[in-house]
Amino acid sequence: MLRWRVGVNDFLDQSKWMGWCFLDGRWQWVTNPADWQPSEILPGWRFGEISMRFMQGHCLLSGFDAGDYSIFVKVRQMGRSSRSS
Repeated sequence: MLRWRVGVNDFLDQSKWMGWCFLDGRWQWVTNPADWQPSEILPGWRFGEISMRFMQGHCLLSGFDAGDYSIFVKVRQMGRSSRSS
């Protein structure tokens, strides 16, 4: 799975998309990830049917995990640090 971000108003402008890459020993956003080696955010996981929604101050990520043939839902309160707790 690769991670991308873009502003709502720039969704159709591919030059505005930023990719999440592991470069120089740290994670960082890069404006042209095609120039860099993509970095998996969850190596070894086999995903499908990924969906992300914002609901009542929470970010919900759901999808199908082909590794153990299950459905998963991850919930995170908005405004928290991006580091895992």
